[in-house]
Amino acid sequence: MELSLIEGWTTVQSLLLFLIGVAVYAVFIFIFYKFLARKDLFKIDLSKYNTTRNPLWKKTLRVIFYVLEHILVYPVFVIFWFGILGLLLAFLSKNEGAQTILLVTAAVIGSVRITAYISENLSNDLAKMLPFALLGIFLIDISYFSIDHTQKVVFDVLPLWNTIVYYIIFIILLELFLRFAYETIFFMIHKRARKD
Repeated sequence: MELSLIEGWTTVQSLLLFLIGVAVYAVFIFIFYKFLARKDLFKIDLSKYNTTRNPLWKKTLRVIFYVLEHILVYPVFVIFWFGILGLLLAFLSKNEGAQTILLVTAAVIGSVRITAYISENLSNDLAKMLPFALLGIFLIDISYFSIDHTQKVVFDVLPLWNTIVYYIIFIILLELFLRFAYETIFFMIHKRARKD
């Protein structure tokens, strides 16, 4: 039995490409789901930048940053999450249409955001379920995926832009409600603890 360096390199090239692809996908999904599943998406500590002792100015800065975070920046993240999860679901689906994929995408994002306020561990598990299921299916049966069906779903989504906008607005309002409810409850508990 003879071993050849050229034959070995030719044999290992496909393994190397596959290995790099799986590793890059896994790292991307890890970063993606960790960010999606965090309760506090924005961790801005204003105390180190604020040199004033004026309480009104501090509160004004907090309100400005809160509005910037949740009204301007958060919608960009929702659109990004929606695009990534929708594309992953389009790859995973065999027969589902665009409407169903949009509905499931919105439901998954909303569920992850709700569970983030209950338990970030639960939220992490939920956020990584679909992307890693896709990787598992790919590793077991590469023939499961149909590029033609995925392209069809993507093109079928384009006329449904108004549905996407409604879902994104709903998720943004859901996040604002969750944040408000969480901060209100936290404030009431903290206030009660100070009285006791």
